[in-house]
Amino acid sequence: MKASEWLESYPVKALTVVGESSLQDAARLGPILQVPLKPGEMIERITLGNVADHMSDLVMCAEADENIDDFLYKNDFFQQHIERRAEEIPVVDEERRLLGVIRLSDLLRDAIKPDN
Repeated sequence: MKASEWLESYPVKALTVVGESSLQDAARLGPILQVPLKPGEMIERITLGNVADHMSDLVMCAEADENIDDFLYKNDFFQQHIERRAEEIPVVDEERRLLGVIRLSDLLRDAIKPDN
């Protein structure tokens, strides 16, 4: 299945945040934005720096017309999940604009459906 077809079946709202935004502003977006923090780091991280200070430039994106199985295999996504806590796959168009995300949890749920 292509990434664009997956997004039609499993729509997920995706947001982008400007790197210069404060972490406080980003946190106001609520549970949509997931930032992995250790329990003691929350106060320090929310008060110090901006989003760009805490971003990773090692993001694996799937192209809209890319086959999901090919993407998972090519990027060894499940190993990346273990090593980098990758939970979602951003899907982008040919101009690298965010179209949506594919959640690992949705992939797993789909894979274990009785009709698969």
